Amino acid sequence: MKKKQKQKLLNQFRLSFENTRQQLFHTLEKKAADLYDLEITVKLNPKNSQEMLIENLKATDTPVLTVPVDDSFTAIIKRIQKNEAGLLEQFTTNLTQEIANYWYKPAKPAEEIASVAKTSTQEEVVKAKTTAKAEKATTETTEPVAEETTSAVMTYAAFDAAIQAFPKFFTTTEGDAVLVQEKTAKEDRLLAQVSTSEVNRFVIEKALERKYKVKTEVIPLIEALAMTPLAQR
Repeated sequence: MKKKQKQKLLNQFRLSFENTRQQLFHTLEKKAADLYDLEITVKLNPKNSQEMLIENLKATDTPVLTVPVDDSFTAIIKRIQKNEAGLLEQFTTNLTQEIANYWYKPAKPAEEIASVAKTSTQEEVVKAKTTAKAEKATTETTEPVAEETTSAVMTYAAFDAAIQAFPKFFTTTEGDAVLVQEKTAKEDRLLAQVSTSEVNRFVIEKALERKYKVKTEVIPLIEALAMTPLAQR
């Protein structure tokens, strides 16, 4: 079968954008029930198509969580529609964890759920930059500090989702560090390392420093993870 004919055939069997979005919603509902015994419904806001409504059917206090649907969220759905390997599973697992945390830990603000859903949006980057600047203002040294004095919050799941939003970027773990790497034609390139045993310990490699267009967005994410207490990651 010729390549063009094969692609045309695959396109005919591909889910529509709306069906793919509904598939994502159903997957969130199922994972919430299976993993967290959380009974939720997920749908678009009928009054505002730029919002996703997540309703906890058993909650009496703040039963509905509103998450913005922006261009980055739409891009995720399009990538799932193209059957990008593992994306639906990874994205819904990360987002379901944040949704569950919202109701099981009421102190967690709804904005953090929205930032996971957005992954690479400007709001995610601005939030991370703001957190990093606030921490720097109260810390005169880059030496590790006690967990009790650290207020930044960035989970490994949220960090992984945010990093993967950048083309060819991904995270792995090695020893007592989370590595930020980039896929290249020859071999994976190391961009940064974040300690998993010490707070506020990280290394930015020269390979990332040379990436002028993205380093201002990626480095604040790295700083936010590094400054998050180990127990809260």
